Amino acid sequence: MAVSGVTNSPYLTDQEPRLPKQELGKDEFMKLLMAQLKNQDPLQPMDNNAYIAQMAQLSSLEQASNLSTAFSTMQNIQLVGKNVIATVPSIELGKTTEISGKVEKVTINGKNVLLVVDGQEVKLSDIIEVSDDNVTTN
Repeated sequence: MAVSGVTNSPYLTDQEPRLPKQELGKDEFMKLLMAQLKNQDPLQPMDNNAYIAQMAQLSSLEQASNLSTAFSTMQNIQLVGKNVIATVPSIELGKTTEISGKVEKVTINGKNVLLVVDGQEVKLSDIIEVSDDNVTTN
């Protein structure tokens, strides 16, 4: 009787490996707070001041996160009209091509930021230089 390996199972699917989150958000903070309340000693419950302090921390975390998102969006939008140089993947495998031109449009979709440079879509991460038309050299 032939035995096949477990990796040959028809039930396995190609899945991306799960990576741990690099940051804690408000959902994780609330889960921790609820677990703390659920598992606290009934004879020595959490002090009201500690609870209020943790809720204030949650509020501060959320406001800082919103401010960071708004700042990043504003920073990306200010690229419209600027001259940029970017390295983009070439048709040849493993090579890149340098393109330059004026940013016509910025598209923000979640964490993905795409710029339209002279009609060609470019990832924000591919930009290597930004300059302004109004800069004059002496």
